[in-house]
Amino acid sequence: MKNKVINHFVGTLDNRDECQQQEIYKELAFSGIILWYLTMLSMFVSLVIDTMQNTLSFATPSLLIIWFTQLF
Repeated sequence: MKNKVINHFVGTLDNRDECQQQEIYKELAFSGIILWYLTMLSMFVSLVIDTMQNTLSFATPSLLIIWFTQLF
């Protein structure tokens, strides 16, 4: 299943050797880390805006749920 997902996102259908697979895994890991930090940053900004306005928007809890699901 992991190979099917990688082939879908990378756009290849043929088999890769170990060196190419490691490079693909490295790029996917880096993009995952960047997305995790961007989610955390956007959640923090949303929390600061909600605190300044003394309200609770839909974005803050939804980003918190997304952030927690990325941990597992």
